[in-house]
Amino acid sequence: MADTEHYVRDDVRGFLDMLEAMGGKGVEEVGAEEARQQMRAMGAVAEAEPRTMAVQRDLTCPGPAGPIPLRLYDVQAARAPGPAVRQALVPMHLCPVPPATARRPPRAP
Repeated sequence: MADTEHYVRDDVRGFLDMLEAMGGKGVEEVGAEEARQQMRAMGAVAEAEPRTMAVQRDLTCPGPAGPIPLRLYDVQAARAPGPAVRQALVPMHLCPVPPATARRPPRAP
């Protein structure tokens, strides 16, 4: 891979190729309002049905100017104790001390 190429997963490449084959103008060519309309229309093509969440719980994380609101989502009603990163999507970069179980995602090949 040349230095100017970016790694793109095969499934994402297929989706991007499909979008390109559909034609149309790029967001930078159409202006803000038409770009918004394109994004809404794309929802019918690109969005998956939302998953039912068994747990939706509001939490807070200490922040420099007061508590930062977070929301925990989980598809399972109960879990054995484990790292929070397996159970929730939270803005970890906003927490003053990330959990010891937090880890970086693997690097692209």
